[in-house]
Order: sequence, then structure tokens, then C-alpha cells
Amino acid sequence: MSTTFAELRQDISTEIAAIGGAWNASPVPFALHGPDDVPDAVPRSKAHLSFAIGLESLGSDDRQKLANGAHTTTIATVRFFARFTPADGITSEDAGLDAEHALIKAVVATATDFQILWSSSTRSMVSTGEWFVHEVAFTAYHRLPLQ
Repeated sequence: MSTTFAELRQDISTEIAAIGGAWNASPVPFALHGPDDVPDAVPRSKAHLSFAIGLESLGSDDRQKLANGAHTTTIATVRFFARFTPADGITSEDAGLDAEHALIKAVVATATDFQILWSSSTRSMVSTGEWFVHEVAFTAYHRLPLQ
């Protein structure tokens, strides 16, 4: 079965939203997703565990047939924010790490028409010190429809 880029992004988004709790998809695209870029219509509290998904893809030179689709490798990067509370810094850091682990488990379980593997995670803090920024990368192997 073939999977488009939009379907892949939507499948990952659905699995993350199903984790429960405060997880919510960002109303802005990945390139604009930042704690300061959340639109005015969205309360600042919604930035906590808000996520966006960015995709980078590479096709295979020798595996492209109209009937079967193109064998594709897509790196799906999920960026999310976890609130940092200075009064309880280690606890808030651990909560962000637990959220990251829950995200990894949910996304790896996503694969139905494609294979997806956890690749890497990076963590940083925004300059204001209010948010942890987590970026979790996954590698998806799927067929892109050509018909």
C-alpha cells in the first residue's frame, strides 16, 4: 500500500494526539512552530506539549514504478515544547523526558502501511528559559503513490 506525505504526517499526528493529556497539534506549520509563534488566538498555556511535524524525503533511484509507487525514505521530525518551572527544574525536565518517551512509543506504533523507526532526539531550552524544546526524529520507509 502507498502512503502520501500528507497521510504520513496525519498518521503521526493522530497517534501523538491519542497519547492524551495536554498534547495538541500546533495550528501553524513546522517551520513556524515556536513558543513565540503561537498565534494570538491560542492561549500561551496551549504551547505546553504542542507539536508540529516536519518532513524531509528522499526517493530511491531504482525502485520507482507507476503501478507500485516510489520507495521513499522520509525523516519525520516532531518538535514539541515542555514548560520549564524554575522552582522545580529537575521535575519539569523529567516530565519533558517522560513526554518524549510517550511520543516515541506512540509514533513507532503508528506504522500500518509503512515502517517507522525512532532515529534521534535533541533537547534544548529557548533563550527565555521558559520552555524545553524537544525534537524527535523518525525514519519512515514507505511507498509514495505515482498514480
